[in-house]
Amino acid sequence: MGLFSPPQGTVSMKAFVLAGGAGTRLSPLTSYVPKGMIPIGGKPFIDYVVSYLSKHGVKNIIMLLSDADSEVFRNHLDDGSKFGVNIGYNITPRMGTAAALREASSHVDGTFVVYYGDVFTDLDLSEMIRYHKAKGAMCTLALSTGVKIDYGVGRVDRDGRIEYFAEKPILPEYPVSIGVYVCEPLERTWLQTFFRKLSRRARKSTDSSRKSDITTLARSNSWTRRKTSSNLKRAGRNSQPSADRTVTDRSLGLVFNYDACLLHLFSNSIG
Repeated sequence: MGLFSPPQGTVSMKAFVLAGGAGTRLSPLTSYVPKGMIPIGGKPFIDYVVSYLSKHGVKNIIMLLSDADSEVFRNHLDDGSKFGVNIGYNITPRMGTAAALREASSHVDGTFVVYYGDVFTDLDLSEMIRYHKAKGAMCTLALSTGVKIDYGVGRVDRDGRIEYFAEKPILPEYPVSIGVYVCEPLERTWLQTFFRKLSRRARKSTDSSRKSDITTLARSNSWTRRKTSSNLKRAGRNSQPSADRTVTDRSLGLVFNYDACLLHLFSNSIG
């Protein structure tokens, strides 16, 4: 259905918020309301996302929505003025991350943030943006190195004997994306292929012709992700800010301490 541009107003970096997912793991709640509109601590979760971006000076927000859910978000968020931001909408049939960004790529006119709509974090986004610009990177990803795996993990030798086993370990050697990116406005074809090529190219980053760097940005930050409906009550209990922590939600109540790392990719890393 295309892009509804935000009204003229505050000029700042744009954020593209991906909020068009079906939320099947939160069923049956998402049969009645999109997951971004599920109330946490007395208000829709998307309010926390918008407030977080605004706090870090990101005042122009494009909501990437599916046509099935767009009306609910638009009725609630409107043009964003009640949050002190400008909100526009890109509405398409439900699709994946890369496709949703591709459909909105005509609205990219400078460095921009990609933010998963089921994420809230106390990651210092302002510092991440400064880091990104200082490195001259094509794209910077926030990674978590302190995520507990949901399952027991084992390793076997050639004879089939277990030589290592750990129940729900933390594997710092395999940092995971927390769903926050800062990117440059490269060509449309790059937006189409970036997420598909990222993992393949990043694995080759030890090649001197494909430079990449991982740097610790901050410690003892936290993030959570909405995951299943069983975590909703815990999320509600964690939704009130404390003196030293911003409330988070990427697992609906499962709060992880992590070392926030930034992986920045130079323009020759993805091709």
